[in-house]
Amino acid sequence: MVSVGCSTCSRPTTSGPSLAKFYDDPAKVAKKNLRCDLCAPVGPHVTGSGDIQTKEIGGWQVATVVYQGEENVRRAYDEVYDWLHAQGYHEADAPVEKYLSALGEELRAEIAVPVIKKELMPGRQKIKRAPAKKTTRKTRAKTASAKKT
Repeated sequence: MVSVGCSTCSRPTTSGPSLAKFYDDPAKVAKKNLRCDLCAPVGPHVTGSGDIQTKEIGGWQVATVVYQGEENVRRAYDEVYDWLHAQGYHEADAPVEKYLSALGEELRAEIAVPVIKKELMPGRQKIKRAPAKKTTRKTRAKTASAKKT
């Protein structure tokens, strides 16, 4: 678990790379309506106030991919989501990006998507179906030797 302070704050010392948690898919939601939390890992002594919150994130099994270059963001998301669906996983929470590059450097980040196996999802129970009954259908075949009236 990582304690994070979200949004902007009065410059506490951070204890690791900054993070962003995204709640919307930019391919489906207009840019002006996108929602995310901008986060920085902080120590336990930092408390939130106003719009600034501190909370713990983590504790998930995640599917991850690292990408470099802003032009590769969409491809990286497609890659990680294609993989998790192919492996029988489902997204369990909003994805988080951990920024590995320093300001001014080419963007390099790790995408972490919290996952859960599809069969473990709450509310999903396997439906036991009765075996299909064999049905015999009697049909009359018309042949050329059928009775003529």
